[in-house]
Amino acid sequence: MTGKRKKGKITALTKREAAERLRTDQIAVTLLEKQESKGLNTEITFLTAKPKIEHLVMYARQFATLVRSGVSIVKATEILRKQTDSKPLERALVEVEDDLRSGIQFSQAIEKHPRVFDTFFVSMAMAGEASGNLEEALDNIVTQLQKQYEIKRKVISALIYPAVVSIVAIGVVVFLMLNVVPTFASIFDQLGSELPLITKIVVAVSDFFVAYWWVLLLIAFGLLGLLYFNLKNERQRVIFDRLLLMIPVFGPLIQKSQIALMTRGLAVLLNASVPILASLDITERIVTNRVIRKGIAAANEAMSRGIPMHEPLSKNKYFPPLVTQMIAIGEESGRLDSMLTEVADFYETEVETTTDRLKSIIEPLLIVVLAVIVGVIVIAVVVPMFKIYSDIQAS
Repeated sequence: MTGKRKKGKITALTKREAAERLRTDQIAVTLLEKQESKGLNTEITFLTAKPKIEHLVMYARQFATLVRSGVSIVKATEILRKQTDSKPLERALVEVEDDLRSGIQFSQAIEKHPRVFDTFFVSMAMAGEASGNLEEALDNIVTQLQKQYEIKRKVISALIYPAVVSIVAIGVVVFLMLNVVPTFASIFDQLGSELPLITKIVVAVSDFFVAYWWVLLLIAFGLLGLLYFNLKNERQRVIFDRLLLMIPVFGPLIQKSQIALMTRGLAVLLNASVPILASLDITERIVTNRVIRKGIAAANEAMSRGIPMHEPLSKNKYFPPLVTQMIAIGEESGRLDSMLTEVADFYETEVETTTDRLKSIIEPLLIVVLAVIVGVIVIAVVVPMFKIYSDIQAS
């Protein structure tokens, strides 16, 4: 062997990738050691370890197309690894490709990456391998992920608009209270005129904001911190999720979206011949609301004792009669998967209709609320000005 010995560093996702890149540069590797990242880089990797759902949808759809076209699973994984825009997915696919080349099944390879491929994804892959029709299983995965993404996007869009407008309204009010009202209050003090009741109230609130704004800020951050840490506790999270379902207008929307996720996921799993108890266990993890999860867990436990699924669900007020009756019909007729699909279609349409209706109602309502708040402040400032002007004219 000729040449000089060199020591250096190379950035790569795995040792194999690093070795391949070095060989491409005509460098013979004698020793390759992994250096663990420290500090901020480690934290960033942890925070971004889960890919966006749209990236998973794109991956599953393209993977199914490649496999259906006769491309081997290993080659398909290599192709998609190189073209994905998701770094967490790319890192996982590097190791999945290594495992596939060593002879491990696809479902076993992706099971090692639970933050990228959840239980539903793995279970569907296992069912596809068992039936010899992996591409159909991938199509079912795409269907579920796509519906899950659409429902999540619609619910977030319905919730985020009033939140943004409310934040803007609070910002406008705080600005008026800290900057505009104090200026006019000092003018009124200098003129010594008797102020109307509404002006006195607004000035008093403004004085409180000016004197104790930092206290209000601390209270706000304290409440947010308290909420954050309470949500880490499972029992507190159940209480919070129950309160969410009780919120007027928004509660029913959240309930419908969770029912849609549950029935769609369960229908897809049953259609793929996944056992009912395993399907319920997986579906329990698909939904995010703990109250709905507890209902599914109760149904799972009841079915393990031979009790039909619809019975415990019918006693739970968070599962509408339509859901339990359709499930009962499906259990009696042996067509539970098709009944669940019809329920999912209905509630997905309901979520879409409700979000559109909410946007049309909330937009003018929030504008009116903001106009009233700002209007009260403006009136509180303008009325004394007119009074002072009339007093000056009279004198």
